[in-house]
Amino acid sequence: MSKNFYLLLLTVLTGLSSCTYRLGAGLHTADVTYLTRPTYRGDSVGRSASYASAVLSTGFGMDYLLSSSRNTNTSGLVNWHRAHTWRRGSLAYGAFGYVGQYKIGNGTSDRRDSLGRRLTPEAGRYGYQGLGLRASYSVNVPLGETVDWRVAGVEAALSREFGALTRLRERLPEGVPIVPAPQKNFVDWTVVRDRYLLTAGLTTEINLKSRSSDASFNVRYFAGRSAGGYERLYDGMWFPVRNMTFAFQGPKTTASLLVTQLYTRTTYQFGYSRRLGRVNKNGGTP
Repeated sequence: MSKNFYLLLLTVLTGLSSCTYRLGAGLHTADVTYLTRPTYRGDSVGRSASYASAVLSTGFGMDYLLSSSRNTNTSGLVNWHRAHTWRRGSLAYGAFGYVGQYKIGNGTSDRRDSLGRRLTPEAGRYGYQGLGLRASYSVNVPLGETVDWRVAGVEAALSREFGALTRLRERLPEGVPIVPAPQKNFVDWTVVRDRYLLTAGLTTEINLKSRSSDASFNVRYFAGRSAGGYERLYDGMWFPVRNMTFAFQGPKTTASLLVTQLYTRTTYQFGYSRRLGRVNKNGGTP
């Protein structure tokens, strides 16, 4: 390989090591969850329903790809939402509450003392909890009796965090330098101190429907970003939020698996949703 390739590789690895850790809201990358909607059944009449759901998220902290600090993050979320489906579109909106625990490992920091021993005074387990609102809208294109394509949609979640993790983030400076610093302005951590977390993005979803029942299999892709401090690129290493969801929707219940951030802050979400009451007819196509 050429000398330029090795120089580029060295530059990338140097960039990775120049900021080894990013600390933000506990729910970051896990605040966007799957919202069940009534299945469109091929007529001009829309359908509406309410749903209650529970979501368990488990995964890693905000480590970069090559990190070995083994930070972990687990949270539980309960959600209520109302959803409407028409021939050409669907709308969902609701509220949620959550609790979680974020673990910062002893090997998280690159800071060292004069003897070369690693220093991570922030190491430990930090609880967090909060409340939030969410909304989603998709444009729908029926492709036949058994396939709907929710071609393009927008989705957003806004939450407010409380707890020990929030207080830690507010106490730390936005950039934590290595001590002793091997070079000027060398930053070991970047910290987002915002209590509010707003994530918004675009979605596309395929809805494969049963001919004989309301059962369906759905595959959705989401790509977006979180606002506020997550847009300040201290080192170019803050990342977009991306996830893929696989959901099986029955007449009354839905089970889903969401996988997010395969390269950093990997999280797996296991969701269960149940319809509350009956599916109501909206009375027309918007």
